[in-house]
Amino acid sequence: MRLDPEFPVAAITRSDLPIINKTNLAPHVGASLRVMERDATQMRGARPFVFADLKARDGVAAIVDHVRALGGLATPEPKVSASAG
Repeated sequence: MRLDPEFPVAAITRSDLPIINKTNLAPHVGASLRVMERDATQMRGARPFVFADLKARDGVAAIVDHVRALGGLATPEPKVSASAG
């Protein structure tokens, strides 16, 4: 299997919504979220990207909202509970 050296760039520039996951690990591996944000902004311009820690569910709402908007899906109505009394 041959890896495409352009893949990381293509993933950021061509994806509908790049997800930068496991942000909770950044400080432990010497990665800077500020640098990642700067680089993603430079490469994507005004197009969106999301920082996430999916295990902790951080960023999930932004991802779901984007997928719904992209797919033309309706946002579900908020559930209203009946009040007792």
